Amino acid sequence: MMNTQEPKTTVSKLAPDQLLRFAEWFEEFMAEQWDKKIEPDTATGRLNVLGVASEFETELSAVNDNPADFLSGDELSYFLSLNDV
Repeated sequence: MMNTQEPKTTVSKLAPDQLLRFAEWFEEFMAEQWDKKIEPDTATGRLNVLGVASEFETELSAVNDNPADFLSGDELSYFLSLNDV
């Protein structure tokens, strides 16, 4: 079995164009490995909470950017007072 030093040595000797092709291949390879790793969690719905959290974060960011578009009256005054602290 190959140790990790052997590929490091080989990669360090690649010509720039070969290194670029290798880097592109390796990035795709790592993405495929990640997809395989999370596939069971995706199939069972365990990652759905991350999607919900992402949507919430996006909405919260919009509120922080333009609070007047989402809040009015007392809510807006309260929000603005929190940001002044």
